[in-house]
Amino acid sequence: MDELLSQQMADAGFEVISTYTDAQAVEDGVLVDVTLMTLPWTTFGARRITRVTRAVWSMAEREAARRLSRERGALFTVESDEVSDSVIAPVVSEMAQVALRTFDRGWYLGEWNGEPLWLLPNEMGGYTLMTPEDY
Repeated sequence: MDELLSQQMADAGFEVISTYTDAQAVEDGVLVDVTLMTLPWTTFGARRITRVTRAVWSMAEREAARRLSRERGALFTVESDEVSDSVIAPVVSEMAQVALRTFDRGWYLGEWNGEPLWLLPNEMGGYTLMTPEDY
């Protein structure tokens, strides 16, 4: 946690019991760093998507695998772990576009394939794409 924030919380009489940083979440696999991926249509004003949760990443992997299997025909089944980041990136971008349809109190809300999605500002100066359960 940032030292200034820790001091402000201490001054206000709050005790920090535990912290979990963005870097720890990426290292643990809870968040996926998509900063270096080429995600079409994912810059919104000065912010861009920098993180997706593991649940969102898994949904995108499954969808990308389904699309590849359909392209290759009935004789081929593509497993999620066989799909490359470059194939997953457009799916993540599509998911973000759906989330952008409704803006409510600083959050973008949407639904993709029946799953609710949120696009929220994060501590990295970008957005994190997540499901409500990830919050």
